[in-house]
Amino acid sequence: MSVRGRPRQFDRQDALNDATQLFWQKGFNSTSVEDLLKEMGINRGSMYATYGDKKSLFVEAIQHYTSQAMDGLAQFLHTEGSVRDSLRKTLAYVARLDKSKDCKGCLLTHTAIEIAEADSDIGTLVRSAMSNIVDEFQRALERGMANGEFANIKDPEHTAALLVTTCHGLNVLCKAGYPDDYIERVIDSTLELAV
Repeated sequence: MSVRGRPRQFDRQDALNDATQLFWQKGFNSTSVEDLLKEMGINRGSMYATYGDKKSLFVEAIQHYTSQAMDGLAQFLHTEGSVRDSLRKTLAYVARLDKSKDCKGCLLTHTAIEIAEADSDIGTLVRSAMSNIVDEFQRALERGMANGEFANIKDPEHTAALLVTTCHGLNVLCKAGYPDDYIERVIDSTLELAV
């Protein structure tokens, strides 16, 4: 049996990780195909054959990022014990996403600001990802309501949306260089108001 084409000379997942990091750092519009090829260590033909065009690669990078972000959130949101403590740890985790040496912030937040309005496909993808994050927060809030921790919450969906909005705001504040004690006060105030 003959084998068509040459075997792939790169690890698909590693190259996607590299592309995701580059999009995260530079944004969609400021990342050229040449930038991607250099960062991923592949040639143009391999990129198009494996991922499609730049936008298709970006969509896959957003999906990859979202999957990792959801795993990170679930690690904090759905632990045993106090749901309020879980929410605090989650918000602190989100705020610390910007503490890496290159301070990239949140890829979903950046994408929403940069191109979601101009590109309906990307906008739909970003809204879907954000809705999934709201759902994760809502599940945590409903657990807190069921165990009597959050007697004052009337609408867990909208409270979850408020917390996710705070997450995006925390990313912006951290990226803008606000000090840790300021971020902590924002987290405290959010939890006092929301739950």
